Amino acid sequence: MKRIALIIICLLMLPVIAFAKNSGASDRVQIGKSIEVGPDEVVGDAVCIGCSIRVEGHVMGDAVAIGGRLDVDGKVNGDTVAIGGGIRLGAGASVGGDVTTVGGAVERDSAASVGGDVVVNHHFPVMGGMMGMGTFFLAGLLMSIPLTLILCVICYFILGQQRVEVMVGALRGRTGPAMLAGLAVLIGATIVMIFFPHSGALKPIVVVVIAIAVCITMIVGYTAVSMWAGRGIAKGASPIAALILGAIIVAVVQSIPLIGFFLVIVFALAAVGTAITTGFGTHSDWLRSS
Repeated sequence: MKRIALIIICLLMLPVIAFAKNSGASDRVQIGKSIEVGPDEVVGDAVCIGCSIRVEGHVMGDAVAIGGRLDVDGKVNGDTVAIGGGIRLGAGASVGGDVTTVGGAVERDSAASVGGDVVVNHHFPVMGGMMGMGTFFLAGLLMSIPLTLILCVICYFILGQQRVEVMVGALRGRTGPAMLAGLAVLIGATIVMIFFPHSGALKPIVVVVIAIAVCITMIVGYTAVSMWAGRGIAKGASPIAALILGAIIVAVVQSIPLIGFFLVIVFALAAVGTAITTGFGTHSDWLRSS
């Protein structure tokens, strides 16, 4: 599961790499491994997720650290952004755009040059203290639980217990393949929506249809994910009780700051993949049977 999760997270970053403002081999994108731009190095954009960036050379685009800090002693043509971390601008630092931190501080040497604005938000809910974190968690929880419950219960009664049970069994037996299938579906849908060849009135219709189809598929899959989670906690519960319990559990864990973001990805991939591979609960291995 750890390898599968790592592969999925890396593949999810492909669109970021492909559509970066300064696309090409010079861009630096890392997950969990810090980026160091040496004194003689020139790169495009520098994006680090769950890690930090140190710039002693030249960044032609933006430098963005999510869940880490930024240390700049060189030149950044664009913006510098740190979410969940601080930014340090040394004496030789030159930033052409804005300097923005969310949940961190800006340490700026008097000789550092900034072409744009310096924006500091110390009260980001995730990193801005226990009060902010608690508020963010509670707000997400209050919004997600009723919505998840309503959608899952409606879907359960529309599909029927048998079809939902088929999806739960498939998810329990083939979690990894289901997640990979969900990844393939979501990437495929994104590619079609972006690169659909018709530029006339048909393209918006196609985009809307695909978006609606993905949403319906995800809701159906989430119903199975919720029952699967509920059965894991209360094995002897009735189907509807397991569904409700699981929906609450899924909503709660997805509202947890930072961790919830990754769990949303995992649950979404599992949901879409399970719904597709079972034909919305018509067969435990619908793709092969068809």
